Amino acid sequence: MKEALFYRCGVCGNIVFASREASLCCCGAPMEKLRDNSVKCDVPRHLPDARMEDGLLKVTVGIELHPSEEDHYIEWVYAETVSGGVFRFFRPGEEPRCAFPDGTKVRNVYAYCSRHGLWKCMKT
Repeated sequence: MKEALFYRCGVCGNIVFASREASLCCCGAPMEKLRDNSVKCDVPRHLPDARMEDGLLKVTVGIELHPSEEDHYIEWVYAETVSGGVFRFFRPGEEPRCAFPDGTKVRNVYAYCSRHGLWKCMKT
């Protein structure tokens, strides 16, 4: 599987996962392909930190834990493996921490901030 792709509707905010490049539409308009913001990161509170502990991939978003407010929070984390991936979704007020079973090799870990978009860390 190639690297995960995510597209966002500029009208309703819907986000779609895709396994291949696509021309997607939502609400009558083309969806924007999301690019990860990690390359222009000057404050690492958005970067997912992924570590193997006790047979689990444990993910925390941010060196200082990312805020979890009604209008600014981590909506989801996606652990991309060599054969697929797993999402964990969050609500405002929930800390952006989660754990994934270590069933296969993890390639990348993504986090999506409701205000600042997509972020990625490399996991080897």
